[in-house]
Amino acid sequence: MYDENIKKFFDLVENSQKILLLTHRNPDGDAIGSILSMQKLLITLNKDVLSFCVDAFPENFNYLHGVNLIKNSLDKIENEYDLIVTLDCGDLYMTKIEEKIKTLKSKFGLVNIDHHFTNPGFGDLNIVMNEASSTAEIVYLILKKIGYEINSDIATNLLTGIITDTGNFTNNATTKQSIEIASKLLEIGANFKEILKANVYNKTISVLKLWGIVLKRIVYNTELQMVETAVFESDLKSLDLDNEASEGISNYLNNLSSDIKFSILLKDNESGKIKGSLRTTRDDVDVSQIALAFGGGGHRKASGFEVDGRLELKNGMWKIVG
Repeated sequence: MYDENIKKFFDLVENSQKILLLTHRNPDGDAIGSILSMQKLLITLNKDVLSFCVDAFPENFNYLHGVNLIKNSLDKIENEYDLIVTLDCGDLYMTKIEEKIKTLKSKFGLVNIDHHFTNPGFGDLNIVMNEASSTAEIVYLILKKIGYEINSDIATNLLTGIITDTGNFTNNATTKQSIEIASKLLEIGANFKEILKANVYNKTISVLKLWGIVLKRIVYNTELQMVETAVFESDLKSLDLDNEASEGISNYLNNLSSDIKFSILLKDNESGKIKGSLRTTRDDVDVSQIALAFGGGGHRKASGFEVDGRLELKNGMWKIVG
């Protein structure tokens, strides 16, 4: 079915001239690597392409080819496109412009390219591979299927997506296929050194201080066998950091012993929104179901949600209150 849908997708691309690419808010390495690789494909095919993300890309991804072409202003989005493509969006609301999307006219509809377990298949055409480590892995398979020659720039974009979503090949998204594809991307000329420098060896003293604050707040819920902690916007401001400084803490919590069922990192910002990031390494726990209960989604072992509220520490546990 995947091969058939990839062929349908490429037929749509060939018959389209004006194409809109979208990825999720607060973009991570997979979202960025995927949209930039698809953008390069469409530019090579002489398509009129607009790539959009509601949030600006973190500066540590500036090494990626084509990052300067991404738009963040809704004013750049026009009313009519031949084709709309979402990448790495577990649900349409993850774009944070879902109402705007619903008003857009598109001749061939919307194509949904993603790997999240909870993706409901919201596209007119869906290329959703739950077994893929990342959306970047799916984009690689698409490019290979259509015979597109991947150069070193695209290889770097795609490897960034795979490395960040597999936690440097340490989490359960890592598969034989993801490692084989990563190897092929390295052979093509992906800049592994730059990827590591930007995404692994990139912690400043201020970031480490933040991590220390957040890790000190860890509490253990014995009833649920859950570890929880919190990061506040005031923490970031006190250290002159942005939201990206806390990225990686959720995955680090996966280093906890196996008798802990799952962990949750709660992020409290001053706009009244709480973001929760859930992680587990256990096969008998599906954190995507917890995320779904709060209107979020993701994977069995890594999911997230966003709700209104603020955080308080009550009776030794972090609580979301109105």
